[in-house]
Amino acid sequence: MAWKDGEMFKLRKRDGRCWQVCWRWDRRRWLSTHEYEHDAALEWAERHVALSGRAPTGSSMLFGAFAKGFFSIADPCGHRRRRTLLGHAMDDDSYALRERYLEDYVMPFFHDVPLREINAVMIEDWYINLVGKRDGQPLSGWTKLTALQSMKAVMKECARLGLVDYDPCERVGRLNPSCDEKPVFSADLLCRMFPPCIDDVIALWGGVQEALFFSIAADTGWRAGEVLALSADDYHEDCKGLFSTEQVSTATMRLKGRVKTASSGYAFRIGFLSERSIALIARLPENKRTGRFFEKEAGSGVFLCYGYLLRHLKAVLRNLGCPDWERYGTHSFRHTFMTRIKSKVPEWQLLMLMGHTHYRKEYDHSSPIQRFEELDGVRDKVVLL
Repeated sequence: MAWKDGEMFKLRKRDGRCWQVCWRWDRRRWLSTHEYEHDAALEWAERHVALSGRAPTGSSMLFGAFAKGFFSIADPCGHRRRRTLLGHAMDDDSYALRERYLEDYVMPFFHDVPLREINAVMIEDWYINLVGKRDGQPLSGWTKLTALQSMKAVMKECARLGLVDYDPCERVGRLNPSCDEKPVFSADLLCRMFPPCIDDVIALWGGVQEALFFSIAADTGWRAGEVLALSADDYHEDCKGLFSTEQVSTATMRLKGRVKTASSGYAFRIGFLSERSIALIARLPENKRTGRFFEKEAGSGVFLCYGYLLRHLKAVLRNLGCPDWERYGTHSFRHTFMTRIKSKVPEWQLLMLMGHTHYRKEYDHSSPIQRFEELDGVRDKVVLL
């Protein structure tokens, strides 16, 4: 059997059987690819060559053939297993999010591009022109950054296996995502969003659950998934506060047994409730007041959808006449909370309330007047009279 220069395998198919492969480094036997279509068998064989580290110089393997299912549970490239062994494992929901972004934003552009033809200019152009899959609208900076991280992980593995001479992502300039600064809610806007009368709050938000979700977000600055996971066991009535160790993944809407920073910071979330939130909890139906606050049906394990809550927030802000209603998100409550309390509590208490491991200045949106108030009494110490 003659072998061409650089040829790493041969394929054949016998009647009624799957395609078989014979490797150049093991020419004595033919193995089944378990694939009935030629293209699928070819893709399977090329991936096996890549993972074996035996890819020849000038390999024409396509990005799509290598990256298919890269972050999936099947772990065809061993990425997840390697990260676990190196102590950098992510949870299943984070891998699922990376896989979705790889499929939605990276594959459409790079699927049919040979690995060795991908360069830094191509990656930069892709990143700059990245738009939404369905509506063609500009993506948020966070979404673009996550898509880029997915691309970087794939190309780093290609370089490690020798499929490319170098990792082109390392030559990409620093790309600052064009994410608008998260606007914070002014005191006046918050008063309009949460009027004094509880019945008015419920009417404005269209339901007790919706009103309670956003009220707790305003009180605590918790992430959306952390609020969604709350149950009666997390509510400490005597302390007028919440203590939780769970969250709902806003990507998969499944309950997770840990909060976001459990492995690197605080493994819990703690926060205090306003009288408004306490009154709203009392208005919940009995089966939800004694169970999960934000399940659609008590005991179902199905939670209010994050997308629904985000659209709900924007609709309320639009109805209130907020000029920048499109720029706000559920995370705006978190930014607003830190901006409001950072000068009122010691830093260690601020970190505990925010669930941060270090001070995050991007969450601080203090106005010039607030800055001066924080430095009250300092002028006489620093100005020469």
